[in-house]
Amino acid sequence: MHAAKPERTVSKLERAGGARYAGRRPPVEIAPDMPHIVVKLYAGKSEAQKTEIAEALTRALMASAGCSEKAVSVAIEDVAPEDWAETVYRPEIAARMGSLYRKPGYDPL
Repeated sequence: MHAAKPERTVSKLERAGGARYAGRRPPVEIAPDMPHIVVKLYAGKSEAQKTEIAEALTRALMASAGCSEKAVSVAIEDVAPEDWAETVYRPEIAARMGSLYRKPGYDPL
């Protein structure tokens, strides 16, 4: 008489990847939340200031969204002040005003 094989435990990674990854790891670890923040601001902030901004945003997201530090990524893009209205405000703020959770108190247009 043969002993029964123990049931194979299915990992969270396998459940997230479905049959496509059955029996092997997906190419990346899947986190419950993977927020990516893109910050656009006037050029001129130092690398130290940008690092502090990224760290502060990461802490805020961890506290408010309940995600882990390793799940958060932050990009900071410098924009020349004279380009702000046409490259950022018009296409990304004015055109998407209905989806902004924090609206600006200015209108350069």
